[in-house]
Amino acid sequence: MTSKRVVVSAVNWSELYSKCPKHQLDQFRELKTKSDNLVSRITSLPESLPPINWEHYAHVVAIPGLVDKFKKQYTALSIEYPKDTSDAITKVQSQGRIMVSVSFYLTTLQIANAKRHADSCLKMKASAEKMVAFPK
Repeated sequence: MTSKRVVVSAVNWSELYSKCPKHQLDQFRELKTKSDNLVSRITSLPESLPPINWEHYAHVVAIPGLVDKFKKQYTALSIEYPKDTSDAITKVQSQGRIMVSVSFYLTTLQIANAKRHADSCLKMKASAEKMVAFPK
């Protein structure tokens, strides 16, 4: 059995950090810490399973032929790396593109609203400056 190890992270953490809003940096750091802990736990595991000592089990198990039967079934067992049948990667990427475009649209709306608010504040300031002061 050969296993596939992920060598390079699929997440660009520095780019994600630069795009993260300031009020969510603590949550970003927690996510990064959890991800790093998970990666370190996974990489600490051996790449392949340790070999089974079939001779030891042949001496310990009292039923004749049972260990040989299990050994034959175990060596015939082949588990393939799971395939992405639902095309989840492209779905996630398309959802990510949609989220980015929605975020960009909302950001432009927020900027436009902020500009309108600033303009109305300037108009209020100008009208307040035109008012006659109260006599003391």
